[in-house]
Amino acid sequence: MTGDAVKSFFKRQRDMPPGSSWFPFDQLDFLIGALIFASVVETPTLFGVIVLLVLTPPLHLMSNIVHHRIGIKEVPH
Repeated sequence: MTGDAVKSFFKRQRDMPPGSSWFPFDQLDFLIGALIFASVVETPTLFGVIVLLVLTPPLHLMSNIVHHRIGIKEVPH
């Protein structure tokens, strides 16, 4: 949630409307926030961070498209 709040702050600074798409930040905000908080408990490996940064955007986009097609989301982004 912290990553999302920080991203939302910067979206408002850019006068972007709520709910508008901002690629790739929409896909990575929660991941970066989670990595920061998780690093307090255990430092992630560089390989692990790279894998997450590479896999998260396409998985996030695919899940949004699926949720849109089955009627859970109104917009596919």
